[in-house]
Amino acid sequence: MKKIKTCALVCNAMFFSACVSQPNIAKVNELESFKYENAFQEEYKTNVVSDFTNFNANQAEKWLQPLNKKEKCKILFYYDKRNDWTTSIKPYWDGDCKDGYAFGLGREFAKYDNGVVRQALTYYHGNENEPISFTNEIGNGFTGEGILLKGNKAFVVYPIVNEGGTDFSVHGFMLFLEEKDHVGYKYEFSPLSDLKIYSIIYPNYTQVFMDLSNDEFSNLNWNIFTIDNKAGKKTGYWINTPKEGINTVVEMKDNNRISSKNLLLDDKYYDFLDKTIQKIKENVSLAEKGYRQALAAKEEYKKRICKSNVKVTFMDNNKYKEICNENKRNAELKEKIDKELIKIAQLKNIKRQELAAKHEHEMRIARKQAQIEAAKAQASAAAMSSLANAAKRFRQQSEMGLQQQMNNLNNTMQMMNNYRVLAPSQNNNWQNNYNQWQRNRAIRDGFDNLNRNLNEINSNMMRW
Repeated sequence: MKKIKTCALVCNAMFFSACVSQPNIAKVNELESFKYENAFQEEYKTNVVSDFTNFNANQAEKWLQPLNKKEKCKILFYYDKRNDWTTSIKPYWDGDCKDGYAFGLGREFAKYDNGVVRQALTYYHGNENEPISFTNEIGNGFTGEGILLKGNKAFVVYPIVNEGGTDFSVHGFMLFLEEKDHVGYKYEFSPLSDLKIYSIIYPNYTQVFMDLSNDEFSNLNWNIFTIDNKAGKKTGYWINTPKEGINTVVEMKDNNRISSKNLLLDDKYYDFLDKTIQKIKENVSLAEKGYRQALAAKEEYKKRICKSNVKVTFMDNNKYKEICNENKRNAELKEKIDKELIKIAQLKNIKRQELAAKHEHEMRIARKQAQIEAAKAQASAAAMSSLANAAKRFRQQSEMGLQQQMNNLNNTMQMMNNYRVLAPSQNNNWQNNYNQWQRNRAIRDGFDNLNRNLNEINSNMMRW
């Protein structure tokens, strides 16, 4: 079986992966993960099964003589002891007879008082042995091909056609029904759709697996939910497994979300889902096998009755031989389907082009934005480079200027150190000498202040 990645690049171990590394998700323990399944199963086992046990106990069979046969040629009917519908029908059989019972392949008919006729293609083994019924009237208005054998039904209903107005649709389903436990395994399909739907159907609830993995325009692989059959609404965990990303799991009650939290179910529940979908597929394959056997039996039957000299009087002969026109109807249906597939292919191509154009538009915007960001980054880098160069030049110039000033200062201070002012008593021009001494003293004090300032400037520049 194809394994599904429900968490792209993260999980691929299981068919429906739990993805335990998902962040910001409320984890649900094993008991909580199974609480809806356990509740439905408890209801099924305590109430529903007991009801069907009573139903099965009242099932009976009756062998009736076909009205169109003069020789003894009994055929088998099943009925409910509490409502024996066989008392109000007229039975017919168009096959052979042997030792008082129907024998071989043929069609049996049951005509009701209101004119309705039910029919089934059946193979009788002789005597009161259970026959193989290649049933084509399933009930609930459905007509299909399959096998009713040993209490199980395995059949396919196809096509179901809707031609209302300008719309045309066709779909079908395969169903394997265990009549003893009243559990059904169903697969719904359409040649016009990429969606596939698998279900396990209990009398009280249905678990649905919608497979969207082949739909190129869907972002999901699977959509999984449970329906309470009494209310016909979603109740339980609704799981979406995307083609990329992590699962989303929400809790539902009567089609309403209980909370907005995304949940992480226990790994054992995902194991249970994996086993359930595999079981559905295995039983659906039995339905398909029954369908193939029924088609082969029908083609063999038609070789015998689809001749101009074969006629019946127990019902309208044209209605009786409608089965012979199926190939023509199927060819007409195939032609309609092929035309519809061409339309769908054209629409898909248009959608692909639209998505490609949208993607290209988004890429252009992204490239333009990247260019803008790159230009900004380049301008910012240039500005930073210019600022750094300016700072470097300023520092070099400052260091050069400071060194020159320091050299001048050192020379001046050396000169001042070598300069000696004569005392007034040693100089006849006392006043002049005194004035000169004051000026030299002021100059030396100025150079001392300048030296302190320059030292402070140099210290600041080193820190910068």
